[in-house]
Amino acid sequence: MYSTREPYTEKPGREQKRTSLSFILGILSLIFLIVSPQVISLVLSIIGLVIGAKDRKNDAECIYGEAGWIMSLIGVVLSSLMIILGLIIIVVLIAASVPYMH
Repeated sequence: MYSTREPYTEKPGREQKRTSLSFILGILSLIFLIVSPQVISLVLSIIGLVIGAKDRKNDAECIYGEAGWIMSLIGVVLSSLMIILGLIIIVVLIAASVPYMH
């Protein structure tokens, strides 16, 4: 009636930990994009992108590596755009305030 087999428990190896790290960094980069300076998000995104790219190359069937790479890529693009937009706004504000400095 009862099975005497041990339940299947998968022990995470080095590859799975790295894949999880890529996934976590992708999520954190998107969260920090909203709540902190975008430079932090950009750094986390680049690290997640590198780790995710290694995971994609090593294990093509791993979904967390793929998802981490995609989220990191989105984080790099969005944080770069926000940094560029912020710099443009600063330049425009400085240029607009120059006539009032005299």
